Amino acid sequence: MENSPTKVHLFIMEDNARAVVESSEILSDIGGAVGAFDRGVVKVRNSKFGAILINVPKDATLLADGLNTGFFKEWSLQNNLSISGINSNIILEDTELVSDDLEQGGFERSWTLLIHSSVDISPNVSIRNSNVRRIVIVLDDENAEFSNLHLGRTSNFKYRNIELENVTVSGQWGIHLMHGSSDVIVRDSDGLFIILSDDSNLTLINTRINEYHERNYCSSEHLLPLPS
Repeated sequence: MENSPTKVHLFIMEDNARAVVESSEILSDIGGAVGAFDRGVVKVRNSKFGAILINVPKDATLLADGLNTGFFKEWSLQNNLSISGINSNIILEDTELVSDDLEQGGFERSWTLLIHSSVDISPNVSIRNSNVRRIVIVLDDENAEFSNLHLGRTSNFKYRNIELENVTVSGQWGIHLMHGSSDVIVRDSDGLFIILSDDSNLTLINTRINEYHERNYCSSEHLLPLPS
């Protein structure tokens, strides 16, 4: 892609796909995320875009400090973060990640981290001193309880080997129950992005959702926000 003013909402490379974006904008009023899964690679040069999407598999390690928006002279996922078990790459050269001035909700700005965990294995993730748009925890067949997930304020978070310290989430906390029979409770939280599937159950107590989806959801239970 070259010299393109595209308003693509998501630009993501999967499998072994590769792309180069040059002298272009991947940006719209609420969209413009660039990401890579599997062994995908995307290079963005002399351009402007809305968000970075990083996928963290269950057996991966990711250590990051100081994630923010701004201008990137030379940056890559593989070279500038401490990672293992992540085979994709995002490369930025003379490129701007625009500031996040959008309201709360499922919009594409700043950084989104999609962190996968299962009953058998969980990644080693540490994010410190950062401002991100969205943290998404994808759970497979797990029992878990979360509390005090808030937007727009500096906070700490820990679940298994996933730890945030001095991190501000501006848009959403994602709780995605994707496979198996997870049973999850969330208390005293705000700005949840929920996906339910299979036989999973989710209980919310004194908590507000700003996005909700079902995918092949077959549980006889229903999501019920319970009084505090």
